[in-house]
Amino acid sequence: MQRRVLNTNDFIFVPTMTTSNRDLLAKGLELVQQGGKTGERGAAHLFDLLWPKFVRDFQKWGQQIGVAEEIASDAMLKVLRGVQGLRDPIAFEKWANTVARNTFLSHIRDTQQEADHET
Repeated sequence: MQRRVLNTNDFIFVPTMTTSNRDLLAKGLELVQQGGKTGERGAAHLFDLLWPKFVRDFQKWGQQIGVAEEIASDAMLKVLRGVQGLRDPIAFEKWANTVARNTFLSHIRDTQQEADHET
């Protein structure tokens, strides 16, 4: 079986947030910075904004819905662990998209390695 070489340029996030969503993102970031229960609400807010977008993008990149949801969940865990200190919504969106893309590419590489070991 011929192994497909990943071209990471095939997996680019296109910024799609509207101004109102960026405002919601800024509010979520503000809440996260406060910590405690308020921070948890902010994290849930960020999850609600980004997770569906990541799932759609991963499906667009060829993943079945269940796998896309799993990768999106992994990406969101990484994003929420590293969100402290990021206050600018545009910079945060770019960073979160990079984290999601890298999580996706890691999944693809791991899947390819598992397939190579099975043959």
